[in-house]
Amino acid sequence: MFSIARFSEQFMILFRQNKNRHGLILLIFIGFQVFSLADYFTSSTQHDMGDFYKTAVFMTVILSVMACQDVFNKLRSTPSGIQYLMTPATILEKYSAAWLYSSLFAFTVAQLIYFGVQLVGIDLGNLITGMGSGFGFPDWKHVWNVFLTVMYLHSVFFFGSLFFRKNPIVKTLVSYIGIVLIFTMAFAWYAKHYLINAQLVQNHGFSINLNGSMDSSINGMPLQHVLEVIGLKIEWILGIVALLLWSGSYVLLNKKQI
Repeated sequence: MFSIARFSEQFMILFRQNKNRHGLILLIFIGFQVFSLADYFTSSTQHDMGDFYKTAVFMTVILSVMACQDVFNKLRSTPSGIQYLMTPATILEKYSAAWLYSSLFAFTVAQLIYFGVQLVGIDLGNLITGMGSGFGFPDWKHVWNVFLTVMYLHSVFFFGSLFFRKNPIVKTLVSYIGIVLIFTMAFAWYAKHYLINAQLVQNHGFSINLNGSMDSSINGMPLQHVLEVIGLKIEWILGIVALLLWSGSYVLLNKKQI
């Protein structure tokens, strides 16, 4: 039976083990944000307020990816792995604690730090310089889209952290790029041989732009739009992939438990 007490203890173990390492990432983030705000108020050059949140998104992704690697760090050493597997908690409790720490917790902490530093920094900057700058906060729809993106990337690196024993981040990234390229090329072949015949894509100057991402295009039409033409939505595909990867991560952890 799932125990909230054991789950909480597993979560706190992860927090104590990683607070210094991940805290350093957040301190670097805060320092960079403070420096950027100081430059914003002292420089004569105009700055795009959206750049502040772009940095926050980047740091949120970095924190989540690093957390994915670190929550299963002990499994990469035989003595530490044995100790981890013998911890008095079920596989579901260990999995849930690792998942929560590296996904929702990492995202929430990084975002709260950004909003908090931005709020205090802009207020102080306005007070000291006499400016009347706005906070430049993104709308909630944008934050939600960032959350979905981070969660998808989390599913990829969470799975990779269990699948690869050494250098999981690098190996996961290389594998992901390779798989996306293969998928894009296969779909481009399908589009060329089926969509043209079905007259869903015009057959003049057929061109394929492959760059290993959903920004790829077919006849100048974004790949995402081409998918929608045949009744597929990229959100559905990525959502299903994320669920499969999270499920696969549980299976991998369960096998290690055995």
